[in-house]
Formats: sequence, structure tokens, C-alpha cells
Amino acid sequence: MTSRSEAVRDTPGRVGNGSGQRTMELQQLLSRLWRTGLLGVGACLAFIPFVDRPELPAGVALGWASGIAASRLLYMRLARMDDQDPDQAVRNIQFSSFARLSLSVLALLIAYKTPGVFDLMATGFGLLLTPAISLMFGMVEAQRSTSSWEKTK
Repeated sequence: MTSRSEAVRDTPGRVGNGSGQRTMELQQLLSRLWRTGLLGVGACLAFIPFVDRPELPAGVALGWASGIAASRLLYMRLARMDDQDPDQAVRNIQFSSFARLSLSVLALLIAYKTPGVFDLMATGFGLLLTPAISLMFGMVEAQRSTSSWEKTK
């Protein structure tokens, strides 16, 4: 008889379910997302001296960096869920959601309190970049795996 946490841990498709394949794919996808995000933040910061309104790229950089930090926080929580019972895992997901929301609100508050340094709308746009790019990378990866699966048929 297996315990409830062992049954959850052996669920297919779960991060760190022992197969290694899905965990490796998720790590590769997230590392590509983080590298792209850091490159984008650096590009935004590099544009600041060359634009008429420097608060726009600064706001995008602030939001994008906050989105990257939230994504990293979520991944760390997911990695820790392997060794926890389901009740503790649910609490961790709730805490992670609250922490991500807090990071987003903090970035927006910083932009709101310093309008000459960060643009509020640009910060909101930057916050949306990480999930949008993550969705785009996921779609490309799904298309790639589907096309390779069809070739092997």
C-alpha cells in the first residue's frame, strides 16, 4: 500500500516525478526563459541613455526583472514539492502565488511612487513579458515535439 504523497509523487507529468525527462525539459525551458529575460532587461537598461523618455525602458526593465524573480521563485517552490505531503504542497502553492502577486504589486508601487524614473504602464507591460515569452517558448517546444513525434510514426 502506498501513501498518498507517494501516489502524488509518482503522477505522470509532475515536476521531478523520477523520470528525469520532464524535469530536464522544464529546466531547459526555464533557463532559456531566464536567459532571454536577463538579456531583455540588459537591453532595456542599455537603451536608457539613448531615448527621449528614459522612464519607459526603465519601467519595462523593472517589470521584466520582477517577472523573472517571480518565475524563479515559482520554480524553487515546485522543486521542493517532491518531498512534501499534498497538504503542505497546497500551502506552498498558495504562498508562492501570494509572493508572486506581492512582487508584482511592489514593482507597480515603485513605478507609481517614482514617475520620473519608471513608467507605470511600461512596468505593467514588463510584468506581462515573462509569462508571454514563457507561453511562446512552450508553444514552440510543443510544436517541435509534435512534429518530431509525427516523423517517427
